[in-house]
Amino acid sequence: MRRGFLWVILFFFSNQLFAWGFEPHQLINKHAVLILPSPLFDFYKKHIKYITEHAVDPDKKRYIDTNEAPKHYIDLEIFIGIDSAPLNYNAAKTIWGTDLIKKQGSVPWTVYFTMQRLQYAFEKQNLKNILKLSAELGHYVADLHVPLHTTENYNGQLTNQHGIHKLWETEVAGIYNNYAFLPNEAQYLQKPLDSIWKWMWESHDQLANIFACEKKCRDKNQSGLTQSYTTQTNGIMSLQNNVDFVREYDKCLKLKVNLRMEESIQHIASCIYTSWILAGQPPLPDHNELPDEVALINKENTNSHDHGSCHH
Repeated sequence: MRRGFLWVILFFFSNQLFAWGFEPHQLINKHAVLILPSPLFDFYKKHIKYITEHAVDPDKKRYIDTNEAPKHYIDLEIFIGIDSAPLNYNAAKTIWGTDLIKKQGSVPWTVYFTMQRLQYAFEKQNLKNILKLSAELGHYVADLHVPLHTTENYNGQLTNQHGIHKLWETEVAGIYNNYAFLPNEAQYLQKPLDSIWKWMWESHDQLANIFACEKKCRDKNQSGLTQSYTTQTNGIMSLQNNVDFVREYDKCLKLKVNLRMEESIQHIASCIYTSWILAGQPPLPDHNELPDEVALINKENTNSHDHGSCHH
């Protein structure tokens, strides 16, 4: 009981350093299902609640698996100045060693390896693993679209901009919880690992603007109106930025958070689609032959009226 209670407390207070926050992660996974091409769409729409609800499983694993946290980020500073970053994990291990990679993070390789595991699950027509890995893949792909997951200054702690992590990926992202996303359609990735690293560097390239806008908006609002206390439903007081400040920051970013969410949606669908193609486009498992956990979730979905210090 006490261990379980401690887990809940830690989870509540640490959540602000997780990518996107729970609702945006679930929203991204859900929309990725909606743009999958047939026959994947026909298959995944039957399990959309599972894919949506389990989008946050990798964050939960960080409390029981000490090897999980580095899978969510990478400090790209170690690659800057190198003519060509070693995209291959084994090449990276040869240059930097396993310990440094674990410290600096490994999200691009995590995405790639999860795609390979999903490909194998498709080949074996293993329904439970297909759904589990698809949900996890969505989480990791979304994480690498968070610019603050590509730097050692992940929470502004090195530039006296503490809290910028939550501001960007939770508070600004929350503005778009009811947004009608219009991502591009899923694409087959000719070179998956190259695409993954391209997405990662695109995230990293946004950092200068992210920090500059925060400073610009903070300097403009020195009256103290940028933050306010709100009471959570459990009675705990939480400090967060004023809604007007959040919207001003989003405007300064030129809606880049929204665009990263749309790109996450498209790229998740592309990764799933590519894994299925590489598996040989096998028939998808019969949805009537469900593992107990999935069957229970689908039953709940049928009966529901709802359609719709830790580093980094």
